Amino acid sequence: MSNNQNDSYANLPDELLEDILKDAPKIADKIKPLFEELQQQRKTLHQTLDDNDLICRVGDLENPPSPSVAAVDGGQAIEKSIGADTLIAVAVGVEGLVREDKRRWSSVQYKNWQDVLPHSSESNPKVTRGAMTALELLVISNTPHDVVIADGSHQTPVIGINSLTSMSTLDEPHFQQATWEIINKFDVINSLKKTMTNPNVVYMVKYDSSQDIGLSVLKNFNLKLDDKTIMTLILNSDEFTKPLPVGRTPKTQEVWSSLNISLSNKFDFDGQRDNIKYELNKAIALPKSQKVYFTYYKPYKWSPAYRIEIKENCAKTEIELAKVLKAVKEQVVSTEIKEPYPQYLADMMAKSISGGLEALRAVVQYQFSDNPDFLQLLTQSYRT
Repeated sequence: MSNNQNDSYANLPDELLEDILKDAPKIADKIKPLFEELQQQRKTLHQTLDDNDLICRVGDLENPPSPSVAAVDGGQAIEKSIGADTLIAVAVGVEGLVREDKRRWSSVQYKNWQDVLPHSSESNPKVTRGAMTALELLVISNTPHDVVIADGSHQTPVIGINSLTSMSTLDEPHFQQATWEIINKFDVINSLKKTMTNPNVVYMVKYDSSQDIGLSVLKNFNLKLDDKTIMTLILNSDEFTKPLPVGRTPKTQEVWSSLNISLSNKFDFDGQRDNIKYELNKAIALPKSQKVYFTYYKPYKWSPAYRIEIKENCAKTEIELAKVLKAVKEQVVSTEIKEPYPQYLADMMAKSISGGLEALRAVVQYQFSDNPDFLQLLTQSYRT
């Protein structure tokens, strides 16, 4: 096989790969009926949504000026060396496609964090995720654009911060120090508050398994697929579903209403534990009370439908809703790129952080070049 060919499976034994490929027809047979059933019911499903006043058309909205757009995404990585773990997290902000004279930023925006902590398979991923979330919130809260696309859901930062502040290992000094530094250095409380209340900030998830519509309005059809797939197949170009409050099923309503950020009793957070807990949970009052809405929008015939989470006042103000939809449409530029362009670019940059971790490791090892061998050993990674 030449070096130019795709050899991502080159390390698999030939026999194993052959056995895997033997099952390809079975996999196809399982997938095909799901889509065939949906395709056959497409017109009926579309009509059902229309009869319930849930099909809307962009052409019926006000036409706002082209908005400025930016997207923010984060990345994280952990280098597991023999002596300790090196943790790194970043958040990247990328401006959308726009005329040069309309740019709000002169370059890519970013924030980064790195630390070294003792081995902990439970806590180190939580610290890293918490740091990444804090960085994303900081970049989002300082983004001046008309529409700011954040990755995931309004639940995502809540989960990320909660995983950090509720760790069972917060009785250990190094985890206390790392947590306290992240909360203070990156102004988590204010950044979270701004992100959760700013109507310009919308969340768009790349992978979506929610069935809010399929299990409510369309429940009589007993659909097996997720809403994003269903809407991709039944919506026409420039159609979107009427914005609805999140939590359309008993299960999802429970998830949203139960949103909470806990603080471990093992750490007093410099005597501010109760106040920090109060402020963090106050910051998430809107999503917790389901004053976040969602819509599915299909800008082009060839594009997927996108799930967009917006604030209540955006959902109920026509010009603001039109602004968000126009922002998404103007940044969807190719069949090869499944997300709005700045979201795609921010994701690609942030997820490349492992390369930065490798560079960091190389420099650290160099610092130990004149030291005894065991110090170099402490910085060498191992396979897991």
